[in-house]
Amino acid sequence: MKTIPLSEKDLIMSLLRDHLVSYRLIQGLLKAGLDSLNFDLYMGETIFKLMGFGDSEKEEKLFEEFLNWSEKVMSIDFLGEDRCEPLNDLRDEIYRKLKREQKLRKLKKR
Repeated sequence: MKTIPLSEKDLIMSLLRDHLVSYRLIQGLLKAGLDSLNFDLYMGETIFKLMGFGDSEKEEKLFEEFLNWSEKVMSIDFLGEDRCEPLNDLRDEIYRKLKREQKLRKLKKR
């Protein structure tokens, strides 16, 4: 089997998309009255580690913002045939915001 190298950006983009689908599932389970915390895959935390964010109070606030940005996935119609485009658009938007924050933090460390 031939292995295909995956760039860090591609990995993060894939994890972001999976996070959004998982986030929607967990929120749906919560709305149905089920304890969905056992189904959280913690992909957001993995994304943050891959992007070099720590666990300071500042990063905790950024993670809360990240979850707020993720909330937009709830408005995407997953039953429609065109769900991939809005899902990818949201993924791209969140990635750009995280990259901006990553660059700002690197600049402040200098």
